[in-house]
Amino acid sequence: MSCIELIGCTSAGKSTLINAILQFCRGEGIDAWLGEDFVLKQAGFEKIKNEAARAVLVNLIAIFFAFASWRKNNKFYGYTIRFISQLPASVRLSEKLYIGKNILKNIGIYEIVQRHIADNQFVFLDEGPFHTAQVLFVRLASEGQNIDLSTFVSLVPLPDIAIYLQQDEDVLIRRTLVRKHKRIPDGSHAFAKLFIKGSIATFDKLVQYPEVKQRLLKVDNNNEHITVPESEQFSSLSQIVLKALQAGLDLVNLEYLKTYVIRD
Repeated sequence: MSCIELIGCTSAGKSTLINAILQFCRGEGIDAWLGEDFVLKQAGFEKIKNEAARAVLVNLIAIFFAFASWRKNNKFYGYTIRFISQLPASVRLSEKLYIGKNILKNIGIYEIVQRHIADNQFVFLDEGPFHTAQVLFVRLASEGQNIDLSTFVSLVPLPDIAIYLQQDEDVLIRRTLVRKHKRIPDGSHAFAKLFIKGSIATFDKLVQYPEVKQRLLKVDNNNEHITVPESEQFSSLSQIVLKALQAGLDLVNLEYLKTYVIRD
């Protein structure tokens, strides 16, 4: 069994890649799930199709499990509460509450997966607990913030495998401006550049910690090369994840070519 989390900057293509990986897994008969779908299945709500209803249910179920695991994760919760309370005055209360809600949701999904995942089953998390680093640490203004990434890494629940999806800075800025992001005022190119630079710098530092490196698969900017940790002998299940990741990247690249090929 494996809990796999995709990490990386906003607009790096995490959701697109997960969908491609799951498409490959379904074709190969591999029992693989998206985290939110796994939560709904465990609660008996997998047949609900309305996206808004599904989102509400996932939030409620996950946050319940986050509170139920308070004793297990209390140090991480305490760390994030202290950090959020020390955010600059420019960060509104509504945003602080939103950050807290997302952290609880991500922890709750992770806990449900850890409790219920079966042998030979794979669950992929799109922006799970580890990815909350972007929500916590990447800001357009970070005055007065003493960011201790080592403490974050030592306390955050880590997945069995982390997939770090990289992308060129210019590509990330362009995609983010097209998609729009609530934390980038008025679609400003200058603010988008600051946000993307901060995200890249944060993740590049985080993946250097030994606890992360030993479980990290790193995908380069062109989706062409996967770096496997040298210190870890991947198990047979990890090899399945590696195969699914490569197949997912191939599907993503093929769809890109179909969409953007220039015909004479």
